[in-house]
Amino acid sequence: MPRKARIDAPGAFHHIIIRGMERRKIFREDADRVNFLDRLGGIVVDTQTQCFAWALIPNKELALERKYLLQARGCDFSAVVERVANLLDLEVNEILRSGKQPQIVKARSLICFWANRQLGMTTVEIARRLGICQSAVSRSSLRGEKMAEENHFRLV
Repeated sequence: MPRKARIDAPGAFHHIIIRGMERRKIFREDADRVNFLDRLGGIVVDTQTQCFAWALIPNKELALERKYLLQARGCDFSAVVERVANLLDLEVNEILRSGKQPQIVKARSLICFWANRQLGMTTVEIARRLGICQSAVSRSSLRGEKMAEENHFRLV
């Protein structure tokens, strides 16, 4: 019988264990371990995952405590909106009002990107806060990522 799906929510911690089939060893020599840790390190960096602890244990090979999403230090949704308003020289209430003016769309794109990637908010929660649909948040987040990269914008 298959196991139930893991709870996958912003801020959730996951304890990940990797075992060989039939509890056989995964690594044959130290070079295998080094290769594995190099690849794991790359994944942690690429996905912006905070790894709080890990251990290679002979009978389990890897036990990893992982916080699911990166949280911006001392930052919440309101702070993100204020940061974007300052960056784009807009008023907070302009950004939160409904409308599709180009500057407002740009502002919301940055908000969607940072709220999702940095704060770990779900697209549903962001949509609710901005009064837009979930699919718009997903599209906006992609635009926001591109905009942040092109303009060298940083949240903190």
